[in-house]
Amino acid sequence: MKFFNTKAVMLAMGLSTVAFATPLAPLSSGNTSFLVNDTSRINGANGAAAGGNSANAGQLYSLTAFGFQVYDVADAVHDSGALLGNNTGTFTSNYIGGLGTSVPGANFTTTSAVNSLGTITTSGVFFGNIAWTKTYRFISADVIEEVFTVRNNSSAAVANFRGFTAYDPDLYSSGPTATVASVNSVGLIGSYNYALSTFAGLNVVLASQTLGVSVGVLANNFVNADCIVALAGGPNGSCGGGAGNSTGLGVSSAAADRALAYVFNINSLGAGASQSFTVYQLFGNNSFNLGNALAALPGGSVVDPNVVPEPGSLLLMGSACVALGLFARRRAKSNS
Repeated sequence: MKFFNTKAVMLAMGLSTVAFATPLAPLSSGNTSFLVNDTSRINGANGAAAGGNSANAGQLYSLTAFGFQVYDVADAVHDSGALLGNNTGTFTSNYIGGLGTSVPGANFTTTSAVNSLGTITTSGVFFGNIAWTKTYRFISADVIEEVFTVRNNSSAAVANFRGFTAYDPDLYSSGPTATVASVNSVGLIGSYNYALSTFAGLNVVLASQTLGVSVGVLANNFVNADCIVALAGGPNGSCGGGAGNSTGLGVSSAAADRALAYVFNINSLGAGASQSFTVYQLFGNNSFNLGNALAALPGGSVVDPNVVPEPGSLLLMGSACVALGLFARRRAKSNS
């Protein structure tokens, strides 16, 4: 199956050279803020990797939460891309590398980025004619909604299309070094699959309830094709069983420098068809409660048994119980 459209690639690459000059305006909510479209990497921790991202305009970068710089610290892993099924030879990404100097894969192009009405949207092309967009917005304090949409602009269906995104959270505030090792876990709470990295004073979560999305922890703090395949439930390959997905593969209680990631699979994307996948990034400090945070997401229904209802809620519950009791007594008398 042929996916390449030379004119589309040339147009996309041409646009990518003129659409970016400065970072977009930051979005912030609560204790979290982030920028997209860095071309200078001026906020690299301690001067690390400064001046190395001009080839990757359109990335989400330099996210800070609760006083810590989380992304774009020592290892600049905030990576998106795609591949076809388990064919690792089709793997393409905009991975910028530890020094921020890597160039996106030949089949990955960013064409534009727009900051409008509290959202930031970046867009581009995979494989010459699979258009993609990623839209970021805060849905509440310290919770970012990320919507990844792909559209097949070719004249034939595309089979087993996989898109992915990975983030390597670190913790940096000041001083000569960053804390890169976190305790990582994965699981299912309510309808949400999640992956969690915990530092001292900072929690970072990826979570999704979208059908077809796998969320987990990669074997390392970098992204490779085998680990993306493993995360999607395929063979481990060179990933060596270290990809943590919803079954908990490779996740241990020991602190490690790992990347959180999600991957979605589309069995068949018809000509002109599109699909969207929603993933949430959540950030918290020492008082962060994962169950409560996931319950507050759209469609969340998690109830933490350790949380005592507020007095007002207890009063309402008591009134309801009294009313039900009176109703039951009256009904019993009428029956007698």
